[in-house]
Amino acid sequence: MNTPNLGVIIGKGHGNQRELAAAISGQGFKIVISKHTWPRDAYVKYQGIYIRNYEPENQNPWNVFGEGGYFQIGEDYILVSDRVYQDGKSEGRFINSQETVPMEQIIQREAVKYYPTARIHVTPSGEPHQSHKHIDMYTLLLSKSNLLILDTHFGGEVVQSKKYEAIAEKEGLNLIHYDGSQDSVWYPLNVLVLPTAQSEIVFLDKKATSLQQLLQKYNIPCIAVELEQTSYPTGKINCQ
Repeated sequence: MNTPNLGVIIGKGHGNQRELAAAISGQGFKIVISKHTWPRDAYVKYQGIYIRNYEPENQNPWNVFGEGGYFQIGEDYILVSDRVYQDGKSEGRFINSQETVPMEQIIQREAVKYYPTARIHVTPSGEPHQSHKHIDMYTLLLSKSNLLILDTHFGGEVVQSKKYEAIAEKEGLNLIHYDGSQDSVWYPLNVLVLPTAQSEIVFLDKKATSLQQLLQKYNIPCIAVELEQTSYPTGKINCQ
């Protein structure tokens, strides 16, 4: 049985809002339809607490540590992109221009203010031309199933970093390198993962058949959703 009291917000995305809503509600989850395009990028939920990416009460309202795409969330740890400050809105909010501390240390220092109980892993994302700054476009963490999947196509050389191996070893994860070009769809690892009583369930692009086969190999339930195939999507299921 799935989590009956869990509400899932669903935005417009690039389309297919109705199809995604039907798939999620069909598994027993409550849904909330949003007029926004990518509503799940507007917050991070960790251990029942919501951190927003926009805090109007602050002098600088943009908060990178509430930008959903920068994170992968584990049970008691988080993965955060090393490019959180490259969004053009939040840069400088936390950083003193005179600091000589490495960026990774700055991110860890600031992230712990929002996630004080979490082990924080800063993950490499490469230069802008190498990969997307949102790590949920080429990484997939299934913490209950102890899997960390990295897309060697859309993540490129970045996902070959030894840092991912170190994270997997520390958190007891099975590290899998997956070729996201197999099914000719954009960002197949950008899926929606929802908790179930036993484990977790994954909602993914119907055309990502190789990913579905991979997850089924590990006995992870999958729900395939028919999605609009755009030429270069700015987000996908996890964002929507």
